[in-house]
Amino acid sequence: MGLTLAASIGPVNCARLDKGIKNGFWHAWIIEVGSMIADGIFMLMIN
Repeated sequence: MGLTLAASIGPVNCARLDKGIKNGFWHAWIIEVGSMIADGIFMLMIN
């Protein structure tokens, strides 16, 4: 059950899948990298 809650489809994953289907791997990868950078910034702000 924990895996299904941790791997839920959110807005970033939907955007990544949409870009990946329409434009290919690299466009989807750029969205994911941007999401990871934003998550890292949020983590630094919390600490």
